[in-house]
Amino acid sequence: AVLLNLHISAYAAIAIAGIIAALWLSLRTAPLRGLPPERLWDAGVFAVVAAFVLSRLLGLALFIVVEHGQLTLSLRDVLSFSSISYLSLAVTAIPVLLWLRWRRLPLLRVMDAWSPCGALLWSALSLADAASGSGNGLPTRLPWGIRSAGSPAVRVHPVALYTAAAALALCATLFSLLRRTRQPGRIAAIAFLAGGATLFLLDMLRVPDQPPLSNNLLDMSQWIALAAIAFGACLLAFVPRAPSQEAL
Repeated sequence: AVLLNLHISAYAAIAIAGIIAALWLSLRTAPLRGLPPERLWDAGVFAVVAAFVLSRLLGLALFIVVEHGQLTLSLRDVLSFSSISYLSLAVTAIPVLLWLRWRRLPLLRVMDAWSPCGALLWSALSLADAASGSGNGLPTRLPWGIRSAGSPAVRVHPVALYTAAAALALCATLFSLLRRTRQPGRIAAIAFLAGGATLFLLDMLRVPDQPPLSNNLLDMSQWIALAAIAFGACLLAFVPRAPSQEAL
C-alpha cells in the first residue's frame, strides 16, 4: 500500500479555521442588518476564493518580473497562505464590489455585517502568526515576554498574541454594537477606526521593516493603518443619515 503523508502547517490550519469561523459568524450578523444569510455566506466564500487566487497570480507575476523570466518558484511558495499581500487584498476589493452589485447586496449593510467577521479572521491570522513563530516584536523585560527564535537568550514582545487578543475583543465589541446600532455604515466606520488604531499602536512594538537610518517615516503596515483610520473617519462623516438613502 502507498501511504500519502499530507502535511498542513500550523499557520494554514489556524487560518482555515479562522476563515470557517468568520463565515459562520456572517450567518449570525446578516440578519442583524436585514441581509439574507445565505447570500452573505456566498459573498464571503467568493471573497476568500478571490483573495487566494489573486494573491497567487500577483505573487507569481511579481516573481517573474523580478527574476526576468527565470522561474524557479516552488509550488509550496505559490500555495503559501502567508503570502497574501496588502496589494492582493486591495485588488480583491474590485471583484467583491462587482459581486455585491450583481447580487444586489447593499454595500454599507454588508460592510457592517462583515466587520465582526473581519475582526475574528484578523484574530485567527494573528494567532497563526504566533503559532508559526513569527509576529514577535522588540526586546522586553516584562514577565510575559517570549524567547526569540533567533536569539533564545532574548525575550521579546509577543505582538502576534497581543494582536490576536485585541482583534478578538474588537470582534465582540462590534457584534454587540451591531445588535444596537441601526444606522448603516456606522459599525464599519468604528471597525476601521479601531482596527487602524490598534494596528498602528501595536506595530510600534514590532521590529521596524526599514533600517533606522532610512528615509521612510513609517512602515507599510503603519501607512495601511493610517489609511484605515482615514477611511473610517470618512465613513462617519459621509455615511447616509437614513437607511432609505443607503446605496451601493
